[in-house]
Amino acid sequence: MNRFLTQYFSTNHQRLELFFIAYRRHLKSDRDFALALFNKFKRGMVQQMHWEEQFLIPALSEAGPHNGRFAADKAKQEHQQIRAQVEKIVALQQQGLDSHQEDQVLEFMLSDHFENDEFNFYPVCDRLFDTDTRIKLLMAMDNDSAALCG
Repeated sequence: MNRFLTQYFSTNHQRLELFFIAYRRHLKSDRDFALALFNKFKRGMVQQMHWEEQFLIPALSEAGPHNGRFAADKAKQEHQQIRAQVEKIVALQQQGLDSHQEDQVLEFMLSDHFENDEFNFYPVCDRLFDTDTRIKLLMAMDNDSAALCG
């Protein structure tokens, strides 16, 4: 259980990577399918960043004012960059323009972000959060997902 959050979120990273890789692979051969994959990726990425910002980062602050501050600040900064890059890609897609270059930029951002999360941010959370805190986080994320689903 001492790497629970790292494993939980890393598994979701793998799912998101799979959607993004498949999107890029199918973009030339089946644009509609590729765009559906990108939308799955985007929704999942937005949800993951939301969970980190709404639940993990505040829980880190509660664990102590300086605990994990650097990792949390870095995660929030990367989230802003990823959101902006995703919006660039969406704008190109809506115009029917080639997004290959912007897709590649996003791929590099994601690689760096996922690595930072998995080797810095999540391990700090795993180290500082006890079982009760982990349960509260999971319940809050589950409730948040249920509210989104209606």
